[in-house]
Amino acid sequence: MKDMKKTFLTTLLVALGMGFALSSAQAAGPANLIVNGNFETGSFAGWTVVPGAFGATYAINDGTFVPFLGGALPPINGNFDAVGTQSGSSLTSLQQTITVPNNVFSAKLTWNDRVRNFASLFLHPGQEWRVVIRDTGGGLLHVVFSTNPGDPLLQVGPNSRSGDVTAFLQAHAGQTVVVSFETQAEFFFITTAVDDVKLLVSILPTDKDECKDGGWATFVNVNTGVQIFKNQGDCVSFVATKGKNPPAHF
Repeated sequence: MKDMKKTFLTTLLVALGMGFALSSAQAAGPANLIVNGNFETGSFAGWTVVPGAFGATYAINDGTFVPFLGGALPPINGNFDAVGTQSGSSLTSLQQTITVPNNVFSAKLTWNDRVRNFASLFLHPGQEWRVVIRDTGGGLLHVVFSTNPGDPLLQVGPNSRSGDVTAFLQAHAGQTVVVSFETQAEFFFITTAVDDVKLLVSILPTDKDECKDGGWATFVNVNTGVQIFKNQGDCVSFVATKGKNPPAHF
């Protein structure tokens, strides 16, 4: 009898183990492709600072960093943010390189910033704060945001900004691109600060198991907040037909 119980338990454990293996695909919510976007490491880990002329750079600010003009300000959030500063005509960039995933359904770049322009105007491209996506050679691929002539010169905020980059990422699936925060000051000082950078990406499921156990509800359009699938069956149908049956909220 003991041997029979032992055999039964062993068989059950093996079966359960096989079941878990077969259900290993786990649904995940939208992914954030940016590393250290809040700078709470107290460093530029994950980022590359491209300095400009006349000491133009980005610096980690804990509330005590004093830029060339404008005075120190507390971090936008948490203990640290990144501040762009210069002492003469220059362009400086804060950049992060990412690989664009496949099967992107929706994507949104979000950040908080401060902008203090001590010139008398904004002008493209010589006197502006902008957020762009470039290729690895520096070529401009997409403008997410930029200040414009007529904008308020002092935007201390902090300002919450975002850009829908869905179409761009879908068109560059599998490619390596560079997200670039750029301070260009050719007429007079611009002091900028950036924090809370996120590149949220919703990926469509490729395995039916991602739809199970409520997994279907984790697939959300990051720009609208709307669930992509109406129920588990909608999600499973999408996977089973390899996308021929589109989601309810495609």
